[in-house]
Amino acid sequence: PENWAPAYSQVAGILPLEELRKGNQKTVVMLRGEVQVNDPGKLALRVDTTETFQIWVDTEAFEGARDFEVTLEPGRHQVLLRVEISERPAPRLKVDVTRPAGSTAQFEVVGGS
Repeated sequence: PENWAPAYSQVAGILPLEELRKGNQKTVVMLRGEVQVNDPGKLALRVDTTETFQIWVDTEAFEGARDFEVTLEPGRHQVLLRVEISERPAPRLKVDVTRPAGSTAQFEVVGGS
């Protein structure tokens, strides 16, 4: 998408997807987040959602993977999700990015503005 609009999660990191849904219809949205890697290494991502999704880190697809690791070099990296928001009540999404055991990666999640 050319124009991105901000969407903010709750304090616990959960993004309430019903705010992005168009009425009570199924809606497909693209969501983007960024991670700044300062020291290279493995990062672990965990996707917790009630919805069907696809996820990419930069250009690498992790089709439907809810838990996976990726090795990243220093720099800013995009995490892109395609989420099919269903008609169910209270659809939600949370993505956790952590450093797995043994990894020397240093990173920070880039906040919105």
